[in-house]
Amino acid sequence: MYNPSGNEYDFEYLELYGQGEDISNWYFEGIGFTFPSNTTIDNYLVIANTLNDTGLDNDFLDRYPDINCSFEYTGTLSNTGETIILRDNNDNIADIITYDDSVNENHSLERIDINENSNDPNNWAESSLGGTPGQENSVSFVSGCDWMLSVIINNTVSDDPEWQIRASKLEGDGKANLTIKHWIEDYEGNTVKTYSDINVENALTQKTSSTYSPSLNKGQGYFIKANMTNISCNDKDNSNNFLSLLIFVPGEQGTYSLNSSIDILDITPDSAEFGEIVKVKINVYRGDTLKYAVYAYIENDDEKKVSEQSTMHFKDKFTNYTLTVPIQLKPNCDKDYDDGEHNIIIEGLNIIKTAEIDIEGTTSSLCEDSSSSSTSSSYSSKGFNYNLEEKPVKIEPGKEFEIKVNIENKDKKNHEMDIWSYIYRGSKCYSGHRQDNLKTIYLPAQSSKIIALNNLIEDAEPGDYKLKIKMKRDDYKTEKEITETIEVIKAKTEIIEEIFDEEETDYKEARLFIPNQYPLVIYESNSQKAKKLVPFFIIGLLGFFSIILILRR
Repeated sequence: MYNPSGNEYDFEYLELYGQGEDISNWYFEGIGFTFPSNTTIDNYLVIANTLNDTGLDNDFLDRYPDINCSFEYTGTLSNTGETIILRDNNDNIADIITYDDSVNENHSLERIDINENSNDPNNWAESSLGGTPGQENSVSFVSGCDWMLSVIINNTVSDDPEWQIRASKLEGDGKANLTIKHWIEDYEGNTVKTYSDINVENALTQKTSSTYSPSLNKGQGYFIKANMTNISCNDKDNSNNFLSLLIFVPGEQGTYSLNSSIDILDITPDSAEFGEIVKVKINVYRGDTLKYAVYAYIENDDEKKVSEQSTMHFKDKFTNYTLTVPIQLKPNCDKDYDDGEHNIIIEGLNIIKTAEIDIEGTTSSLCEDSSSSSTSSSYSSKGFNYNLEEKPVKIEPGKEFEIKVNIENKDKKNHEMDIWSYIYRGSKCYSGHRQDNLKTIYLPAQSSKIIALNNLIEDAEPGDYKLKIKMKRDDYKTEKEITETIEVIKAKTEIIEEIFDEEETDYKEARLFIPNQYPLVIYESNSQKAKKLVPFFIIGLLGFFSIILILRR
C-alpha cells in the first residue's frame, strides 16, 4: 500500500508471498531493506514502513494489530508511482513491479494471479478498503468472468424519475471487486449530475445500488450513463460494461380529453449533418388508449431510417407531456445515404406526425478515428464538388508525395476555402501537424480548380494508413472531407551495382555486387607483376649455380 490514509509513512507496507523459499540476503531496490540470514517465506510476509512507534495510531501495528510483522524498511513508496525491484543474494532480479497512481487512497494494489507476470498492469487490481496485509488478497484470479450493467427504473418518461444501477455476473466463478462510475448528461452531452463511485467488494452474482431520484429540469431528455471502470476478475466482454439510457422529464400537464394527440413544436437545428443530434420538441397527450409507446426517428424518401430510434413510454392516461427528444443521426461514413430532404417521424398512440429537415454532409470527427473508416474519392453537395484526381497507391517514409484535388464551385457566388491533407492511422497523425500543408484558395462562381498538396511522412511502419483531405468553405460551419486508403511501404535502401558498358551495343547490364570472402584483384600493373616474379628468378639462379658447383666436383 503506497497511499494509506493519515500519515502515510506510518502505514505503508509491502507484502510478499512464497511457499518455503529461502530469501536470506535478498534485498530491494527502490526502498531500503535486506532480509537477514536464515529467512524463509511461507505464505504472506509483510514489510512495514513504520513497524512500531510511541503514541497512538501512528504505526503499522496500531492499524493492523493482529498481523504478524517483524520487518521494517527505510525510505517511502511514491504516491505517483515508481519501480520496485527484488533481487536475490546473487544480485539476480527475483521480481519487479512498476506502478503508478491507479488506486484510491487507503486501498492497496493486489496481485490477481501469482503465476502471471507481476509487471503486467492487467494482473493488478485495487484492494478492498484498508488492504489485506498478511492475509489472502481481496482479489484473486478467476479463469474468466463477464459482468454487465443495467438500469432498474420506474418509468423512462416521468416527472420524478427514480432508478438503480445493477451489476450482474453472467459468467464465471468466485467473487470480484467492482468500481462503477455513473452520471447524467443532457441531450447535448453536457454533464448535469455526477455521483460518487459505487465500490463493490466481494460481489458474487449481483449488486444493486441505492435509489437515485435527482431533480431535473422539465421538458427535456437526459441520458443515464454508467461505466464499470474496474473489475478484479478477467472480464471477457467489455461491451456490456457501459450503459446509456434515454429518459424524459415532461413539462406541464394539459387538459383532460379522451383522444390522444402528438404535436411537433420545434426542430433544432433546421438543417443538420449526418452524425449530429437533431432536437425535436414535441407535445404528447395520452388519452383513453392502451398504447403508451412513442417512437422518434428520421428516414429518407425510401423509408430507410437514417437515425437511431428514440423510444418514449407514457404510462399515465389523460396526461399531457411536453419534452424535447434527441434523435441521433447515423454518421454515414460509408456514404450509404444521400444528402437532401428527410422526414422526421414521431409515431405512437395510433398517431403519426411528420416534419421535413435538410441533411447535408457528414460530421468528420465521427468517421476519422473509427477502425472501419470509409474510403471515398469524392464529396458532392449542392454548391460544391470535390474529387481526388491523383494520388500514389504506395508511399515511402522520407519521400514527399503529391496529391491533386479538383474543386468545382457550382454556386453563383465567389468563395474562399481552406484545404489541407494528412496521413493518419487511428488517432495518430504521421505527416506532422494536421494542417501543415494548408492552402487558402479563391474560387470564382461557376468555376473549378485543381489543387496540388504535398505530404511527407518521416517515420511509419509498413501497412495501410488513411489519407485525409479536408476542406472548409467560407460559408460552411463544418469541414468536408475525402478519405482514402494508402499503403506505406518499407523505405528502399541503396545497393552497390557494377555497370559494364558493351562497346558494340548500347546494352548495359546491371549486376549486384556481392563482396567475396577474400580480396578480389580487379587490375594489376606490369611493375606489380614483375615484383611478383623476382622470388622465382632468384630461386632459379640459386638452382643454376648449385648445379655448376656439383659438376666441378
